[in-house]
Amino acid sequence: MRRLQRNTETFKMIAKDLLKPGDLVIDATMGDGNDTKFLAGLGCKVLSFDIQEEALVKTKKLLGNENENVKLILDSHENIEKYLDGRKIKLATFNTGYLPDGDHSITTKGDSTVKALDACINNLEKDGVISLIIYQGHDNGQEKKQIEKYLNEKENIEIIKIEKMKNENAPISYFIKG
Repeated sequence: MRRLQRNTETFKMIAKDLLKPGDLVIDATMGDGNDTKFLAGLGCKVLSFDIQEEALVKTKKLLGNENENVKLILDSHENIEKYLDGRKIKLATFNTGYLPDGDHSITTKGDSTVKALDACINNLEKDGVISLIIYQGHDNGQEKKQIEKYLNEKENIEIIKIEKMKNENAPISYFIKG
């Protein structure tokens, strides 16, 4: 039997099916820049957020000359709405946790992630999608409780949750449609 897809591969499959060149998308957790590069490669206008200068440097290097439609933003994702200028987004992606190969004490937090999710949901195009992958196998990985509480209270959205059974530290994927 072929191995099941990784969480990030499911996100990419959905994005390829959903997005068209020129769509506005959010990479709420820039990290190493892989999602930013992928989304830019689809011809999207990308707003990419991180609070660490190191993430911007890595992403800028990864993008090379492919940064024409990308805006790298050194700011918390909780401030997404400030950068939208009234525009609607077609897709947003979140990968919570810490910067790979970075300082593991600097992580996403439940409060700021919930604020960012709320901004994305409130500014999502009619058929837009939010991909949220929670990496919970680290010291600050308990933001899942805050996020799920928020999502359970939110009305008029569809949510698909994918998680591995028998592995409490495995990443959990949520796909949210407005």
